[in-house]
Amino acid sequence: MDHTAFAKHFTWDELCLLSGFMTYQSLYPGDFLFEEGDPGTFTGILLRGVVSVVKGAPDGGSALVCDIHKGHAVGEQALLDREPRSASIIAQTPVTLLILRREAFDMIVNNHPRLGMKLMGALACEMSARLRMVTGRLACDRRFRVPERDLFVQRESEVEE
Repeated sequence: MDHTAFAKHFTWDELCLLSGFMTYQSLYPGDFLFEEGDPGTFTGILLRGVVSVVKGAPDGGSALVCDIHKGHAVGEQALLDREPRSASIIAQTPVTLLILRREAFDMIVNNHPRLGMKLMGALACEMSARLRMVTGRLACDRRFRVPERDLFVQRESEVEE
């Protein structure tokens, strides 16, 4: 884990402590790590491979949200907000992950509060970076463009006040 982008948030000693709470999991191309709607019982750090984030569409199809590469976290949103999974994760290549289960996460937060805060911060950074990337992609998609004049429309009632 020390050669991942996620590891930059921690000291060597903290990484050693964290790794004691994690387990390995491997996936083959086409395997689901989890599916949209599943309980958020763990997060994973990709040590090897590429996974796709896929969201169910209202018409019954699926939409590719993004691909996540080695060194980054997956499943962090549901671990932090304790809501069901908002999307599915599917392996595109052979994948190896370190898995941190909710019980282990809670033990870190309760028994090692400073490390728990750093872990929550690192997971929040992962979510923020992914959100920025996805909103950037949406801004480039012509289907989501709004004429500039529509962004600054004021209601008559607002003008009268």
